[in-house]
Amino acid sequence: MKKTKLIVFSAFVLLGLAACGGHTVSSISSSTGSSSAGASSSSDSSSSSSSSSSSSSSSIFSSSSSSSSSSNSSVAVNPLALTLTNTTIKAGNCFFDSVKPSLIYTASGTSKDVTNYTSRVKWKLTSSDGTAYKTGDALPVGTYTVYATYSSKNSDKMTFTVVDWDSIDTGKGYSHPVTNFDKTNVTVNANVGAFDHLFPAVGKPKMIVVPVDFSDNQGTAAEKTLITNLYKGGDGETGWKSLHDYYYESSYGKLDMQIDVTDWYRYGATSTDTLGKTAADLLAATGKDGSNAAYDQTWDVLTGITSWLTDALGYNLADYDYDGDGYVDGIEMVYKFNGKNYSAGGDHLWWNYTYVDGNNTGKGVKGKPVIYQYCWFLLSYVSNGFYTPDIDAHTVIHETGHLMGLEDYYDTDSKSGPAGCVDMMDCNVGDHNAYSKMLYNWITPDVVDGTSKHFTYTFKPFEDEGNCLILRNTEDPWNQTPYDEYLLFQFYTPTKLNEKDKDGYPEWLNAHSSGSTKSAYGHAGTYAEPGLQVFHIDSRLFYEHGTLDDSGNVLTDVVDYTDTYYDSAETDTTAKTFHSVSYFATSNTQSRSYDVDAFATTGKLAKGSDYRTVCIITPGETDSFMGTGFYASMGNQSNIFGVGDGLNYYSNSRQQAFYTNGTKFNDHTTLNYNFKVTDVSDTSCTVEFMAN
Repeated sequence: MKKTKLIVFSAFVLLGLAACGGHTVSSISSSTGSSSAGASSSSDSSSSSSSSSSSSSSSIFSSSSSSSSSSNSSVAVNPLALTLTNTTIKAGNCFFDSVKPSLIYTASGTSKDVTNYTSRVKWKLTSSDGTAYKTGDALPVGTYTVYATYSSKNSDKMTFTVVDWDSIDTGKGYSHPVTNFDKTNVTVNANVGAFDHLFPAVGKPKMIVVPVDFSDNQGTAAEKTLITNLYKGGDGETGWKSLHDYYYESSYGKLDMQIDVTDWYRYGATSTDTLGKTAADLLAATGKDGSNAAYDQTWDVLTGITSWLTDALGYNLADYDYDGDGYVDGIEMVYKFNGKNYSAGGDHLWWNYTYVDGNNTGKGVKGKPVIYQYCWFLLSYVSNGFYTPDIDAHTVIHETGHLMGLEDYYDTDSKSGPAGCVDMMDCNVGDHNAYSKMLYNWITPDVVDGTSKHFTYTFKPFEDEGNCLILRNTEDPWNQTPYDEYLLFQFYTPTKLNEKDKDGYPEWLNAHSSGSTKSAYGHAGTYAEPGLQVFHIDSRLFYEHGTLDDSGNVLTDVVDYTDTYYDSAETDTTAKTFHSVSYFATSNTQSRSYDVDAFATTGKLAKGSDYRTVCIITPGETDSFMGTGFYASMGNQSNIFGVGDGLNYYSNSRQQAFYTNGTKFNDHTTLNYNFKVTDVSDTSCTVEFMAN
């Protein structure tokens, strides 16, 4: 995978307080999903199976009796008790979500609920005509028989009925409660993102682009023109889109970057000697301690550029502080280098990344801004031979996404591909997804609101105007910010910003040239045909809060989820309470994802949670992206919902492999709708929603 990186530079003050005692938070109980089965297996009975549901193979399942002819003779009790919450459900729903079975296993006088032991319980579900179904399948009208097998025991057979819906609504069942996210977008609420002082995502902010060369790698006038076109060239002047045109189109005209490209800035040392190749060389050349991984050698380049811009070129840096926060909104450097990618000071200097200038942390003054956010790009990476003209903005677009506050959606530990690869912040292809665009305040969603139990929703192409839909349990409604847990729907079309990569992006296509088959990277680009994209979003926020004694010392200290965005830490001396700012709880990289639930029992805030921010939900019953072989699924059409057998239906039971807690969300709620794609064309996608 492309080794672009987003380096988090923030002081996370929670960790020092999180270990304090006196915690008063209640624990959130976990679901008994498939992971519970193994833990419970030691208590299972080892008695032999009985094929009859009415017989018993052991006396422990019946009371003692004096005589079989007595009127008080015991009756055999089935140790595997199946009950059905509902015996009549609506067509198109599935057994597990709508009938809501309960399966209790009793052995040695102890009973346990094994309903969700997906790896141990076997269900047998048949219609009256003998057709077999899975527990997550959409069921047609008819009568059905079901029983379960667990620990070599069969439950009694039960029956239930599927009836047709009385009607189906159109134009009902959903609403549009939010018209903008101007109070909750990631640019404004920088604390929830990786950086602060971000490049604004709305309006006409100004960006400085500086070509950087060295005496032994001098830039040319032609390369200066190439860089100018990379950033603001029109149709035909790049191989795809310039940075300006991409973001203008992706934002539906809401972001109109004003970009100034300077002349070449020549750094004082040669590229061979610049800032040293090792920690020792770095210290000798600059006096900076390269063993400190937080220090980046480009900070010295920026120091020289700052003086050059203001003193030699006469730039007023205040013109580049659109939001007036005392920091230049963004500066991007494209450097010319042809040598080895040395690693020094903990960073790959000769690469592409987004970072902040730590020398200027806290030094911003309104009217006299300092440089803080920046990107650093290798010229040969954007002029890579992929296109004619030879200008490829994919990497610049991705890194600028970081400059505006988005994290990587790929797993930086390279253990999985949660978001499904097809996204600009994942594998650098296509457009930004609906979640990213909500964070940027470019779009607002429709929301399933529970006003209809059976309705259709027709999507317009997401590329045209940003039409998208949110679904979560309507009895626990969406909090009306991007920072919640929900399913997010968008109708993908291979048009506009998705079109260039629909036959594969050259970086991924070229990866096959080493002898591996094309399937190693799947389709190697965006999807070739239209369909419904579904993402599980968990962008809940958390914060630290508690109580104080009369002297201001901490009495209770809790880390908890919150629906409220706190942009500053506060202490109330009258109420004797305090709270921190709000932070993102999850990441698409496990080692960066906070285990907020665990704080209730451990009293510590640690990373390593199984929860992810953006996860693809595919029509299949297995998640091919949660493992190191995920690249093989990149861009495959079967990843998105369409019309066709096995490609059009969702139920919580059918897609439970995509959730950490079985059929439940990470917050332990359960979706109360299933859905089915009923029609897809080049211009629309119709989805039927059914309350379960």
